[in-house]
Amino acid sequence: MTGLLLTKYSSSLWIGETIEYLGKVGKNQYKELPDKPFDKNNYPLPRDIISRTICKVGIPALKHLRECLYTGSYEQILEAIDAIGFISFYEYDNSRQNDIIILKVCKSH
Repeated sequence: MTGLLLTKYSSSLWIGETIEYLGKVGKNQYKELPDKPFDKNNYPLPRDIISRTICKVGIPALKHLRECLYTGSYEQILEAIDAIGFISFYEYDNSRQNDIIILKVCKSH
C-alpha cells in the first residue's frame, strides 16, 4: 500500500511539472481545427507528445489539466482540452466536462 501511495504522490508532482511543457515540445500539435468532420467511433490519440504522456496517467492527471485550463497559455489550454477529452472518453469520466463548457462560454464573451 505504501508503494502505491508513493507512486500516486510522485506522479502527481511529475504531472504538475510536465504540464508546463504542453504544446511546446515537437511540432505535431494542431494549429487549427480540421476542415473535414471527425469520422471515427473512438477518441484520437493526442498529437502533442506531452499530452500523450500525461494521458497514460489517467484520471489522476485531470486535476492538473483542469488547473491548466484556467492558468495556461493558449497552446497549453488546447493541449489540455485534448488530453482531458482522451482521458474522459477512455476512463468514462465526465467530471471535467463543465470546466470545458465554462471555458468556452467565458472565452466567447
